[in-house]
Amino acid sequence: MTFTHQLTADTLHLSLAGDLLGLADEQRLLQWATSELDDAILFCLVDISQVAYMNSTGLTLLIRLLTHFRTRNGEMVVVGPSAAVQKLLVITKLSAIFQVFDHPNQARQYLQGLAVSAK
Repeated sequence: MTFTHQLTADTLHLSLAGDLLGLADEQRLLQWATSELDDAILFCLVDISQVAYMNSTGLTLLIRLLTHFRTRNGEMVVVGPSAAVQKLLVITKLSAIFQVFDHPNQARQYLQGLAVSAK
């Protein structure tokens, strides 16, 4: 798994690529997100459109990111899951916990609405 990021005002935009299977990459991402981000970053958009497969380690990564941002009174959203990943989210009932969007623009609008509501 590889990841790239972009920061805007109060939102972290993460793009993940490859399979979410290994603990080392996920630990590196979590370490970075929890130690390097400014406290003003309350929202996270995770684009997983380039993730073909995810196992329980990948699910754990998403859950831990969600927990990290919700603990800060923020939110994390998931964008573009493949059919296989979408099926995994439904089977594990995590689709009821995550806000899942097909397109990044939809997710950005949702997060902007939350940001306005929080002010």
